This record gives sequence, structure tokens and C-alpha cells, in this order.
Amino acid sequence: MIKHSLLRGGGLRLLTILVAILSTLILAIPSQAEDGYPLFAITLDTGQTVIMDSKSADSCPRGCYGTAGFVYKGTNYVLRMDVFSVGNGTPNRGGGHATISDLNGKLVKDLGDFGCIRIREGGLDSWWVMCDSPSEPVSLPQPQKTAKLVFDANGGSNAPTPMTATGTTGAIIFKLKGKEPSQDHFTFLGWNTDKHATAATVDKNGSVSVPYGSTITLYAIWQRIPSSRLIYHAGTDENNPVEQYTRESGTSVTVYDFSDSHLKAVGFTVPSGMKFDHWTTASDGTGTTYYADANFIYGTTDVNLYPVFTPLLTSMPSTGTSESPMPAASLMFMFAGLVCFSKKRLLG
Repeated sequence: MIKHSLLRGGGLRLLTILVAILSTLILAIPSQAEDGYPLFAITLDTGQTVIMDSKSADSCPRGCYGTAGFVYKGTNYVLRMDVFSVGNGTPNRGGGHATISDLNGKLVKDLGDFGCIRIREGGLDSWWVMCDSPSEPVSLPQPQKTAKLVFDANGGSNAPTPMTATGTTGAIIFKLKGKEPSQDHFTFLGWNTDKHATAATVDKNGSVSVPYGSTITLYAIWQRIPSSRLIYHAGTDENNPVEQYTRESGTSVTVYDFSDSHLKAVGFTVPSGMKFDHWTTASDGTGTTYYADANFIYGTTDVNLYPVFTPLLTSMPSTGTSESPMPAASLMFMFAGLVCFSKKRLLG
């Protein structure tokens, strides 16, 4: 009785161990088994695993295919498995061919042929197609990427054409060619990646590094050209008419004569008995002198021009000859001097 009891106790323990092992085996079945086995899977050299959706054997009687999208080092790819035939086991294995392409359908890597078989899900009467996986991690060649440098005139015009280059990794240094955009009334300072900046960070002959696969935009930075006024005064009185002209700094013009039609049109008149001689930048006549038709260059501050007049000479009475009055007057003074000299000699 005692021996029989021990055997019965040992049998119970053995049954417990068998149940535990069976449970472990059941739990070890891949999770994909709930929805079928994956058609195909690869492991990348980055450690990432790409798994293709399941394909039932019924949906692949004479061939089928599956795809899976993935991202490798920042670039999108598509994994494809074309199954040509399905075997029933190790001695009788079908075949499929796997490839990787970019999103445009261009072949990136041919993974080759792989065996494909039917496999049943657990004890259920559900069969799936599963192809062998590569034995080594899969690496992909780096794709060609474009680096682009774009110029924005930022309110101006005639921006340089974009600069482009292709490569796989790293960056390219673009050398600017010195071309400037244009904008009326503004001076071009240079370039900046900030559209609203007030100072340039890149000279028109500078260099810019652009990583492959990216685009950098340079915006033109402008500074308004300062302007000033050239103000003509008809006289020193504040009630005298004035005429003014505004130009940008650096503009060169010819100084008007007082009798110029532009000034006459606003009421400039020469005082009676006077004639215009020149302009001066100070109302008291002590400023810089400008004569009519002189060259004037605008700066950043306003300049006032005041007229300087001189009296007209009074003419001698006409003698009826064509000679001018001044030589006749000189002769009279010379005659008077000779008379005085003669009288002194007689008295002596």
C-alpha cells in the first residue's frame, strides 16, 4: 500500500512537469500565429526588423506577392517578395524572389531567391505561406540626395539662380558668384537665412554649407538709401519763395542759375538795381559758395542755397559814339590831372 501510494504520488509530480513543459511550448509559439505567419521578414544592419503581412495558402495557389514599407537612415523603401511556388516541407520547398526598391519603384537591392513553404497554424486547419529570411543583416547603399541653395530677392528683383549638387552623405560648400539682386532706393547689404534680419551674415562672394538632402534659402538684406534736400531761397527773408529738390545720397546735379525757368516759375526775382552773383549755404553770406552750373552732390543732410546779389554799375551819359562809358571817364580823369600839373609848374 505504501509503495503504491508513492508511485501514485510520483506520477502526479510527473504529470505536473509535463503540463508545465507543454504550457511553455504553447507560449513559445510566435505571436504572429494568431493572424498567421509572416510571409517574409528581414533584419537590417541598423537592428530594425521589417516584417511582411501574412499570406494564407489559399490566397497563393499558383503564386502571390507581398510588400512592406520601411524607413532606412531617413529614406523610405519598399520590401517585396514574389512567391512563384509553395512547397509542402523541407524536401519540397517552393521559391520566391525578394527585392528592395525606393518609392519611385527604382531597384535599390536584389536580395535573391528564397525557399517558401506551407505551414500550419498550431493544431488548426489553417495554412500559411512563409518564406525563408536572409541569414545576415541587410544593408542598403546610401541614395543620392540633392543639396539646394535658393536665393530670394526679398522685395527686390534679379535674384541669382538656385545652386544644386548631389551626393550621398555630408554637405557641400557652395561658393557664391558675387551676383547682386536689385531694388530701387535700397542698397544691397548681403544675404541672411532670416528674411526679417537687418544685417547680412553671408557676403555676395561668401560660401554656404548645405547638407545633402536639404534646401537652404538665402534672403537679400536691404538698407534704404538716405536722401536729402537741396533748397533754393529767393532771398534771406523767410517770406521769400523757395524751391526744393529731394534726391538720394550720392546723386549729382547742376546748380541752377537764379534766372533759371524752374525758379522763375515759383516767383524768384532779382531785386531792382542788383544782379545775381552766386549762391551761398549761409543766409549771412559766410557759407560755402556755389556758382551757377556748378556740380552739387547730395549727401545725407539738407543744404540751403541763398542768393548773393551785387549792385549794377551806373552807366555814364552817352557820347553818341560806340565806345563804352568807362574808357571815356578814364580819359577825363587823365586830362584833369595834366591840367593840375601844368598849373603847378607855372606857379613854380
